[in-house]
Amino acid sequence: MSTKKRFAILIPAALFLLIVVSYWFHLWLPKEKRTTHLILGTSASISAGLLSIAENQGYFREEEIRAEIRRYSSAGVAFKEMLDRKIDMAGVSETPLVYKAFSRENFRIVAVGSTTSSDPKIVVRRSSNVFFPKDLSGKRIGTTRAGQSAHFFLSLFLLKHTIPEEEVTILHDSPAAIVDRLVSGDLDAASLFEPFAFEAAKRLGEGGLLFEEAGLYHKTFCLTARPEWIERNREPLKSFLRALIRAESFCQNHPDAAMKIIAEDISADPEVVQNFIRKASFGVNLHGSLIETLRDQARWALRQKLVRDEKIPLFHRLIDPTLLREIDPGRVGIGL
Repeated sequence: MSTKKRFAILIPAALFLLIVVSYWFHLWLPKEKRTTHLILGTSASISAGLLSIAENQGYFREEEIRAEIRRYSSAGVAFKEMLDRKIDMAGVSETPLVYKAFSRENFRIVAVGSTTSSDPKIVVRRSSNVFFPKDLSGKRIGTTRAGQSAHFFLSLFLLKHTIPEEEVTILHDSPAAIVDRLVSGDLDAASLFEPFAFEAAKRLGEGGLLFEEAGLYHKTFCLTARPEWIERNREPLKSFLRALIRAESFCQNHPDAAMKIIAEDISADPEVVQNFIRKASFGVNLHGSLIETLRDQARWALRQKLVRDEKIPLFHRLIDPTLLREIDPGRVGIGL
């Protein structure tokens, strides 16, 4: 056989062997070297508790996901970072999503991580002569950025107690800044989510008062991402959701341990975390009530003139149930 013919046989055989060896080498790589890096932004909110648990218990690592959780001053800021392609996902309440849905549709809700009917709350200064909800008339009330959950709750609270919004001065700032301004006396009251409401009440001590309205607003913690990112990362994203489902089970079976993990992760008082967990529902799902919640808040945004559009967005187009349905169809109650 000539040298040329030998090379004609050996070269393809060598290439085939190289491909086989590379494939088996990939399979036997240590798991941490094959882990997908995912960056999710959110706030220091108890609503995001499943993220804290999954990270603490190593569920992300076991599902071959290197999840980097970044904490922002507000979840709305994290949501914007996600839309601007600076991070991969954002964990945020539904209110900023509604506000943004009027102007753009380049995001999808892939799952809900928790719901609660006892957050946010109103914290007031007694020295401002506020002892009952009706006393808020004429006062300076601080809350988060326009269009966010604490702002929405404040509107519902004022409406329930027949206080026209024109009779109060609403000032927007970051949650931490709102707490400082309330304590210093620059504000008479504040609408805040936990753990900031508890922190404000604790710092005010006997000089403060807390107004709760359980059931007035059902706050939902949504996991969001850009549609093109979802399509490129379907399998890693399913692994991420499976890790959260394991965290959900841990929270149900070990509530005290879950409380300690969340409190330590977001530097919150264990007492407020424990109280929140008792009243909240940590669960990875997509229930049918989500769309109606989004529509209710869209109507509010129109009344508040936070948006220019006059039509309510088609929210069903902003929900992607396919990943969660592939993991566990029973967790999806939305017929999309």
